[in-house]
Amino acid sequence: MARLIAVGIPPRWARHVLLAQHGALIAASTVLGLVIALVPSVVLALQINGFVLSVPWWQLAVLAVSLYLAALLAALHSAHKLSVTEAGRG
Repeated sequence: MARLIAVGIPPRWARHVLLAQHGALIAASTVLGLVIALVPSVVLALQINGFVLSVPWWQLAVLAVSLYLAALLAALHSAHKLSVTEAGRG
């Protein structure tokens, strides 16, 4: 944040940039996690006769929502608590 402010970007806008970076990181990790989990599961399901893929969707949804909410709240809290002087020290 200190570097963004050093080049003349207002602190409020710098906080938005940091939050966008957090969002992009979470989105990329979600896509990567889905690819890593789904591809082997589908391949396994196709290789084993009579294999039934049972996914507890509501439990996964609760887990995903709670993780994303925690990440969002942590990012918002850290971005709003970080002042310009603290960013300069980091």
